[in-house]
This record gives sequence, C-alpha cells and structure tokens, in this order.
Amino acid sequence: MEAPDAPILQKVFVLAQRLSARATCTDTELRELCDAVEALLARALMRDPMWPRHDWLDGFIASIIERSPDHLLLRGEVWVNAVRTEPCEVEIKLGEQRQPCLTIRFMAAGGPRRRGPPVDWLYVFEERGA
Repeated sequence: MEAPDAPILQKVFVLAQRLSARATCTDTELRELCDAVEALLARALMRDPMWPRHDWLDGFIASIIERSPDHLLLRGEVWVNAVRTEPCEVEIKLGEQRQPCLTIRFMAAGGPRRRGPPVDWLYVFEERGA
C-alpha cells in the first residue's frame, strides 16, 4: 500500500470495528465508512492499468450489511461516471489475534450480472492493517 492510503485504511478499520461491535449503526456512520472505502477503491483503480483513465467513481451505497464482532461485510453498488452502477462487495476482517484485512471486490467479470453478488469479480483489492 502506498503511504497516502494508510490514513484512510486505518480510518476504515476503526469505523468497521465500531460498527461491527454494535447491534445498530446510524446512517452517518455507515456513510462515513462507505465514503472511506470508495476513496481507497478510487485510488486502487487509478493504479490499475485495466481501469479506463476517463472513468470516475461517484459513491458507494451499501444495501446489505452483515456483521459480527470480528467481521463486517458490505454489499452494494458503486456509481461510475454518474450514469451507471457496478456491484461492490467489501469484506473487513478484524480481530485481536491477527492483522485487520480489507478486501474490496468490484465490477462483475464477464458482462451483465444476474441477481445476487457476482461469482467472478473484475477487480479485487486486498489491504492489511498494521
């Protein structure tokens, strides 16, 4: 991970820890986490040679949230170029016994998607915390 991403990654882990530990979360807390994840995804895509340089992200909206004390899974859509949405799945593994791990899966591979999350993803990014 490049150094400029480290503060955002740390923010994601702190927010995820807070959200996974409680039974409920506010819209503001969820939005803050989604915004931080989107920022990391945008930076990762800009470093990926497959990503079209003229495309941009407009927001990650989580519609499904699964959580436990050491795990958070967000499924939703990312707006691309303000005209279309693409599926996105964010998995955050926490825990005192291991380094936290963030995995972002983005865009269905192989064309139009069916109901449910894609089986194959076009982009998969994984980052580990300190």
